[in-house]
Amino acid sequence: MISDFTGSDSQKFHVYLNNGKYAFVTPNNLALFVVNDSAENGAFIKSDPGQHATNFFDITPVSSGPWAGKACNIKTVSGKSLDIFEGKVGNNIAVVQWQTHGGNNQCWVVTPA
Repeated sequence: MISDFTGSDSQKFHVYLNNGKYAFVTPNNLALFVVNDSAENGAFIKSDPGQHATNFFDITPVSSGPWAGKACNIKTVSGKSLDIFEGKVGNNIAVVQWQTHGGNNQCWVVTPA
């Protein structure tokens, strides 16, 4: 879920590179994954301590539009992008995977904490 940054451990990630893919792991060892290892549009992105086939992601720079050179797309093993559901703004909005379309709701800025 998207929410205002509070600085809690659940909002910070160590980013680990493994075989050309990245894992996002919180300080309390919860890793992002696609629920049920789904390849479907709309599958939720969550975190837990388990090992999943979908724990690893591709990170590619955004190359066009207002986020070019400033943000990246984070893609799941099925090739879909992490997406803020329906492009909504506000707290408690789900993060899902969706076919890459280049919208602002698929652009992510990764910064050191």
